[in-house]
Amino acid sequence: MSKLKNQYNSWILCKSLFISDLTGDIETIDLDSFQFKKGLEFPGLNKNLRLGKVVERFLSFALNSSSNYRLLEENFQIIKDGITLGELDFIIEDLRKKEIFHLELVHKFYLFKPGSNKVKPEDFVGPNLNDSLDKKLLKLKEKQFPIIHESFCSKTLLERGINTKELKQKLLFTGSVFIHHLEQTRISILNKNCIHGVWMRANEFLELDKEGDQYYLPQKSDWLGDPNGLKVWAEQEKFWKDLRSELQNRYSPMVWKKSKEKIQRIFVVWWD
Repeated sequence: MSKLKNQYNSWILCKSLFISDLTGDIETIDLDSFQFKKGLEFPGLNKNLRLGKVVERFLSFALNSSSNYRLLEENFQIIKDGITLGELDFIIEDLRKKEIFHLELVHKFYLFKPGSNKVKPEDFVGPNLNDSLDKKLLKLKEKQFPIIHESFCSKTLLERGINTKELKQKLLFTGSVFIHHLEQTRISILNKNCIHGVWMRANEFLELDKEGDQYYLPQKSDWLGDPNGLKVWAEQEKFWKDLRSELQNRYSPMVWKKSKEKIQRIFVVWWD
């Protein structure tokens, strides 16, 4: 199976990150509700796209391959006085329900780093600590969804035949959660089906290395893929050299590890 097909087929099986009411009035949906076809051969992709854009292309392909939906707008830019103020990910027509809706798509990789016994959105952080679930939710609630009600946005969409007064808004928020390798599974506010691996500090990762273990450093675009399909693992000396380089540059890479017992996704972090 090609890398791209592996990534697409892994993504289309992703579950919604939420099980509790974290999004307020924003309606959340999951990929299963679209009933997309599985096993399609994704046609190709610009290798320089960042991960968020890769996922957007995946959804665009799935929508265009479905007889149940019509994609009306994609990456629709909101421009006022020559300045881009925002972007709408998708405007979609559901041909079965005969409704049109604005969809924001998010896919995140979060590490569960609890600060107390009570689990909170701020406990879910990006691998390099420059992102967190609470900040993303705030941006969605205060900027990404409200912008559609601004007069200049409504006017532009109306010119394209889309009445924002009748337009529903929905959120598709998928992702992967990684818990500390010694942590008990207690991510009560998120979907446990989204736990896809563990994270550990560099010294912890080194201590758990055993003879015969094999490793691979996937590029960020490959984080969506399934390591079980990997045929060729990294040469040991090169892997450890590349890993040290990433950590010295204050970058927390994902590592795929194959031991006698299992294959794991692991984030090795540079911070304490």
